[in-house]
Amino acid sequence: MGNYEFSKIRSSDLIILVMGITGAGKSSLISQLLNEEVDIIGHNLTSYTSGVDFFMFEHAGGRRVFLMDTPGFDDTYRSNAEVLRDIAFILAQVYRHKLSVAGVIYMHRITDNRVSGSSVKNLEVLRKLCGPDAFSRIVLTTSMWDSVSQDPVLLQDALNRENQLKTTANFWGLLLRGGSLVMRWTDKRSAVSAVSHLVDLHDRRGSIVLKIQRELVEDGITLDDTESGRAVQDGFAEARAKYQADLRDLSSQFREAMKEGNNEIAVKLREVLDETKRHLEVINSVQATMKTDLDSLIRDKAQEYSKVLAQVQEDRRLMKESMRQYQEDRERLAEEEKANRELLEEARREREFERLSLAETLSVSSGTLMGDDEMEHELQKQFEEEQSELKENQEYIDKQIRRERRKMLVKKNSVPMLSILAGIGTAVGGGVLLNPGLVVAGVGLMASGASKLDFSKKPKTEEDDDDGLYTIESMISMAESVD
Repeated sequence: MGNYEFSKIRSSDLIILVMGITGAGKSSLISQLLNEEVDIIGHNLTSYTSGVDFFMFEHAGGRRVFLMDTPGFDDTYRSNAEVLRDIAFILAQVYRHKLSVAGVIYMHRITDNRVSGSSVKNLEVLRKLCGPDAFSRIVLTTSMWDSVSQDPVLLQDALNRENQLKTTANFWGLLLRGGSLVMRWTDKRSAVSAVSHLVDLHDRRGSIVLKIQRELVEDGITLDDTESGRAVQDGFAEARAKYQADLRDLSSQFREAMKEGNNEIAVKLREVLDETKRHLEVINSVQATMKTDLDSLIRDKAQEYSKVLAQVQEDRRLMKESMRQYQEDRERLAEEEKANRELLEEARREREFERLSLAETLSVSSGTLMGDDEMEHELQKQFEEEQSELKENQEYIDKQIRRERRKMLVKKNSVPMLSILAGIGTAVGGGVLLNPGLVVAGVGLMASGASKLDFSKKPKTEEDDDDGLYTIESMISMAESVD
């Protein structure tokens, strides 16, 4: 991934969603495409958003592909509703801004002995999110083949599981009938092939509109009434009815226990009652977040992404400070290395002077005095030990400098897309709500994002890197001002 400069959006830019359950290999696939470490890819924006992240991949001929890394609809820390709200907002904004979606790479572990309920749910949401017209733009990609390739028994089991996936309608069957492609991810070549397949389809057949994009933008459907929204909420009504019935029964038992003076039973029933109420509140809260139209979603998410953008810019500033500190440490170690060499030479000169003085005193005309070899050996040993420690420290610092540079570049490459999301979202939201402050903020951010999104192969200078940095306070103020 080269250190290049963004300036504006290209008409040839494409977006590819990378989807699948948690642990399917999404971050690993992206890191291989970008020649980057997995932990850097896996922890870029996920602490600021509902888990959606963006990575720029330079495809053949300099073609830019923005990989949209999405959390699975089985995430431990985020509800499925939160994940869908984030994906829906981004896809709607991408569609409004006329950015092309090339398709979806869907990841599945071939080592899973069975297709879990989470996998079935993810596949259902995938089908509803894309719609049948876009099934041909989905690459169903299996991962973890290296775990089974060396064992004939494990390999045959994996092949059987792959066949089951392809032949079962609720797994991959319906998608395959609609034109989806099955690929095995085994190395970088196969990863690039998955991207190339979608890029080539786009270039030959044109752009696609995903089902949820059409529902939200063109049809004006609220998120809970979209097909993917209904899939995410599937079972909510049944669960609510169950919890409400449990509440009635528990309340009756609690009153009876209190009436009979059985405090121990009453306390336990109270705990179960409170827990049941919490479950019911969660369901009601999740459903409330889903009952939103696009304008409301834009209003909420645009401000959120303004804050994300500000935080990313702050991270970049802190990384630069860290880089400067590492560089100072590196220079200090270089000075120490130079000083050690000078001390060694000084010690040798002093030893030689002592040898000559002693030789003259003892009238020794030539030869080596007793202990010269031992002394030289001791000096050299001490020098090498100190130099070895310095070298280890230098290598560590050099590694940290390279790592910080890569992290900075990954974050920098996400800034243009974040600017577009924050800017367009604010402008559209402001226009609908007739809020002039939000309109002004949105236009400013949109211009900032658009001005950075061209990929010209001009190396960035350190001075250039400082351009466009905003403080958290200024970005939030831009998004929330209401002049």
